[in-house]
Amino acid sequence: MDSRERLTRRANSLLNQRGIGFQPVVFSRISQARRLGHGIFQQPACRRGFSMMEIIVAAGLLGVIMLVTVPSLRWVSAGRRDAAQRQLASQELANIIERVLARESSTLTPESVATEELSAEAKARLPGGELKVTVTATDDSPPARRVSAELRWNDATGQMMAPLRLTAWKY
Repeated sequence: MDSRERLTRRANSLLNQRGIGFQPVVFSRISQARRLGHGIFQQPACRRGFSMMEIIVAAGLLGVIMLVTVPSLRWVSAGRRDAAQRQLASQELANIIERVLARESSTLTPESVATEELSAEAKARLPGGELKVTVTATDDSPPARRVSAELRWNDATGQMMAPLRLTAWKY
């Protein structure tokens, strides 16, 4: 027995152990070979990484998501800034009214409240802030004074915001 025969027998015995021999190839043998992963029917090794098409589709989806998200974040940011400015303006007006009402009725005149100014924080956070405080005396019984404060400021685009008003009465 020469080496060629030995190799052929050894190959046949190995293939027979795995269920594939040198028999006429029929459909069932091809299916079995594919399942077992032998010869030309061997399936490719486990796929690692992504194909170029998958990367392009993922980048496209990411781009669409960014197109929607970034403008939305800008709108939310502008809304929060406007709300914070309005809250600061409201607190500033309440503080001014409280300071004015703390004065004695005899010293509460339109001239005395004309000197009221915004705080340093309000001046810094409310660009172009304009404060207007008025005192109006009434002839009713008991005598009363109407104190009104109005505050306007510029928004991020430089347009003047609608005024914020606060009114109180001192008897």
